[in-house]
Amino acid sequence: MTPQWLEFLSDEVVDMNYTTDYRVSIRGKEVSFIDVDDEDDIEQDLPDAEQLVEFGAEIFYDFDFTDACPTCIVLDCDDTRVTIDVQGFVLDRHAMDAAQHPAMLMVDTISSMGSVEFQHDLWGVDVTVAGSQKGLMLPPGLSFNAVSEKAIQASKTANLPRAYWAWDEILAANKNGFWPSTPATNLLYGLAEALDMLSEEGLENVFARHARLAEATRRAVQAWGLEILCKNPNEYSPVLTAVLMPKKADGDYHDADHFRKNILENYNMSLGTGLAKLQGRVFRVGHLGDINDLTLLGTLSGVEMGLLATGIPHNRGGVQAALDFLARS
Repeated sequence: MTPQWLEFLSDEVVDMNYTTDYRVSIRGKEVSFIDVDDEDDIEQDLPDAEQLVEFGAEIFYDFDFTDACPTCIVLDCDDTRVTIDVQGFVLDRHAMDAAQHPAMLMVDTISSMGSVEFQHDLWGVDVTVAGSQKGLMLPPGLSFNAVSEKAIQASKTANLPRAYWAWDEILAANKNGFWPSTPATNLLYGLAEALDMLSEEGLENVFARHARLAEATRRAVQAWGLEILCKNPNEYSPVLTAVLMPKKADGDYHDADHFRKNILENYNMSLGTGLAKLQGRVFRVGHLGDINDLTLLGTLSGVEMGLLATGIPHNRGGVQAALDFLARS
């Protein structure tokens, strides 16, 4: 069974003719070798960059792949709110190059494009997948692929069945500024405006704003006495913060979905749900896209009011802690 966070790449895997049932996934310092059929995974957390390269190269050397297996990375993981470091990307590419392995490096930036630094060419990425609905501040409906020449050449020799998801038709049409089918024109106008907004602010300022508002959110969570799901401060997400609900006397967690429902019904504010095994245990606070200090403080006020209204054990003063940080930074 393919892990949930890998499913986004399924169409790109088909486009490059990956008939093998093996995938190598590298998320920061976590390296996994995944046998899709047998669920026989090799997974290891690596304490330093040198060991990452050594272990990654060992995986590529030791396994005889019929095809060049895809190596998949999630820049900002949507369920755990972990963002891998920039150095990790470069090392992932080095591990593949050190083994002289033909594997493709494929990256999901759907939750992070426009909010987190990413450099497709500089980091040696072969396929980047992005979407319109997060940092690009649009409704869902647009998806983007950035593909290397290596990936394009692989797609030309692919013989697996493809139709809508094939690259060849859209690459040919895009040369003249067109689509092979009817485009989502309204979203493209919105995309043009979103790109203008990002350009006017400057990407460095955009990334700094996201990091600052994320830190303010974490200050509030810590002041409430609640636990941030991501354990490593170096991997905190600048896009969204997942908050673990406290446990009750019987050892079960307070119901995060009941908490979210109360806030939605009483304050007309929607918090993100926990995904997969985290459902009911965490709620997620978004701080991405077109957001500023005032917007964030309103969000955090809604969370603190909800904690009080639902009787969730917490300390008062989370909003004040965030306000104090924003006033000083």
